Amino acid sequence: MSSRRSAEGHARRLFVLAAAAIALFVLLWIFAVHTETGQRADNSAIRGGIRAVEQVPTPVVRRARLLLSIVSVGSLVLAISALTAVALLRRRPRLMIVPALVVGASVGVTEIVKHTIFTRPELLSDDLVAENTYPSGHTTIAISLGLACILIAPARLRLAAAIGATVLAGGMGVMVLVGAWHRPSDPLGSYALTVAIASAVAGVMIRRAPEIAALDETPRPVSATGLRQIELAGLLVAAMIFFGSILIASLRFGAAVDWQLADAAFLVSCAAIVIAAAASVTGFVRVLSLPPQRRRYPYL
Repeated sequence: MSSRRSAEGHARRLFVLAAAAIALFVLLWIFAVHTETGQRADNSAIRGGIRAVEQVPTPVVRRARLLLSIVSVGSLVLAISALTAVALLRRRPRLMIVPALVVGASVGVTEIVKHTIFTRPELLSDDLVAENTYPSGHTTIAISLGLACILIAPARLRLAAAIGATVLAGGMGVMVLVGAWHRPSDPLGSYALTVAIASAVAGVMIRRAPEIAALDETPRPVSATGLRQIELAGLLVAAMIFFGSILIASLRFGAAVDWQLADAAFLVSCAAIVIAAAASVTGFVRVLSLPPQRRRYPYL
């Protein structure tokens, strides 16, 4: 009975996180897409990105777009298959469905919402991209693979999986903005939507397993210090993106740099994306992890 109550409480916390993430996803969509201020902020960041790309050496831009083009149906199936194989190697057959649930549901909902449900009103006469791009499909793929990996990984490797998920999600979020493929609100929305879906999947799995709960091979939770270090690293990378870009541009071009508000909007957006990626992953892991005295579940 105690194990069942513990599982119910754990699942409930994950469902609360899912609900909060969905609320954030909808609120961000309302502000970024359905207000003039939000559309103007997004457009300003895109203009700054276009200006930055014009001054970046062509090989750098070409490599960034090549990385984006690698994300395809084939590569996605391969990644899901690899995660499924990891679950099989861990002798956790119930975990084999996690990649398909988390990644498949996240990508599917993203595409349905973006192309069928959500619309973009014409609030600005100079809107750079008329069609709706919220949320970002590429970023959804990146963070959903990362969160699925966290769910599949044993407890002792969950911190390493969280680091990889943060790098993957943050890197993809910045690349879609640098490549002018998406507005800055798009990857932010992808983070919120995917955290909601991954939390709901984990909550359902934990709720269904309390009667057969057993100690994992490593019952300790993910280190809180490690998660704080991920968040600190995100802040440092964000600061490096903002101040480092200004310093490098100033040293290279000097007074010839024509700094505009759009440039600041672009750099701030890149920094915000990195911070949001770190916060999304660590927030999910914190709610997923249990104190060491609690029992763990064979699903996770």
